[in-house]
Amino acid sequence: MPPTWLQIIATAFALSGWAKVIFDHISARPKIRGRVFCVMNGRTTHPQYPLVQLSSYMTYLYLYNMRHNSIHILDYEMELFIDRKWIPLSRYYGFHNLTNTEFSTEAGESIKFTDLKDRIINKKGLPAQYGIPVTGWLMFGGPIELFGKNTIKYRITCIDAYNKKHVFITNKYNLANINLVMEMEDLHVPESAFRN
Repeated sequence: MPPTWLQIIATAFALSGWAKVIFDHISARPKIRGRVFCVMNGRTTHPQYPLVQLSSYMTYLYLYNMRHNSIHILDYEMELFIDRKWIPLSRYYGFHNLTNTEFSTEAGESIKFTDLKDRIINKKGLPAQYGIPVTGWLMFGGPIELFGKNTIKYRITCIDAYNKKHVFITNKYNLANINLVMEMEDLHVPESAFRN
């Protein structure tokens, strides 16, 4: 015997309650998105092996939470899309302890970071909250052969307190305006320091 309209409506109404419970559960989980605002590619020496040259990437991140439940981000990963493949980089931990926080462009122009320790994204201790962005610098590194290569995309993975990974990709054409970054961070960065 086929169900009556009343049975169909009652079933739909009952299922809609479960649908709301499922939707509320999914929408309560934090969902981090973001954008790479800028990347400065440079050369540095390995902290433990001074004769080893590395390609470094000083990266400014802008993160936001698309959900109402806040979450702390514990760690970050970065990959570059070069020559049609993703290349993982190593994160530089403790780079804020460097006594010399001055960087220079290839042309010798000075890049000065004031209070770098306070500007590192994970040193701020702020959770990613709905409607309140978290911004700051991180440094990554890789083989010296990557220095000056044309990077098409940047992939950032944020690992939250529950070990959940949040991934977003920024195309090199979607990097922020250099002047905006300098204004946000109150620093002087010559344009030659930013690679497009």
